[in-house]
Amino acid sequence: MELFKLAGGLFIIISGTLIGLYASSKIRTRAELMEQYLIFLNRTHAAISYTGTGVKELLKPEGSLPLISPVLRRAHKELLSGSPIERAWRTAVDENIPCIDDRKLMYSFGDNFGTGNIEGELCKLELHIKLAEQRLEDIRSELKTKQRLYRIVGMSGGIMTAAVLI
Repeated sequence: MELFKLAGGLFIIISGTLIGLYASSKIRTRAELMEQYLIFLNRTHAAISYTGTGVKELLKPEGSLPLISPVLRRAHKELLSGSPIERAWRTAVDENIPCIDDRKLMYSFGDNFGTGNIEGELCKLELHIKLAEQRLEDIRSELKTKQRLYRIVGMSGGIMTAAVLI
């Protein structure tokens, strides 16, 4: 009987620790997403600068950006079906970006994208790049402060729950 209590307590401690690790991995995934979004924005800026590539071509999915590719794939599909860029981009972001703050930042990219002249589009992209860089900095600082906290709280919560139940 004592062995079952010990095994149950150990299971609770491990579960609490895993919950803490999961919470910290969500922040890490947000940082990776924002890094890939920045790569996408910089590639888009370069494509417009040097080739004047159209919106449908710019939103083709890219295999090297696994967290952004689903957004691009969905937006591209919506564009091909005749949706305007604003609706296509918003739909894609809604379906694939879980964090509301990140969504708000990404929504603004699709607003009127591809409707201005090249200089206007480049200025808008430069602004988005700066905003995304700032968001990435914020996420990284959050990662530094909260990643360890989530792990410790998860493990401590598991230990305390096991201690109370045993």
